[in-house]
Amino acid sequence: MVENVFLTGGLSAYNGLLSRMNKEMLEMRPFESTFKVNCAKDPVLDGWNGMREWAADGYNQKYLFITKSEYEEKGGEYLKEHSASNKYYPSPYNSASALIGD
Repeated sequence: MVENVFLTGGLSAYNGLLSRMNKEMLEMRPFESTFKVNCAKDPVLDGWNGMREWAADGYNQKYLFITKSEYEEKGGEYLKEHSASNKYYPSPYNSASALIGD
């Protein structure tokens, strides 16, 4: 994973962040190990531009989207079983009790 660290988002545009990440990675990595830190060309809009390209891809439209008519026919519950759904997997422990130390 350290061979391709990618900084994106508005905060990655801070002056000196890239050099700071390189310095921190150099200090924490084993001697003579390799790593690479890259920064997005346009960190503020990079995520949006990537999703725009993804959404415009014909393959994605065919297999990952549903039409309004499909939604009206099958209902909202269909989204739970759709191949592109965001399934919920509960945590193996009660997060509230973990926060208070029970």
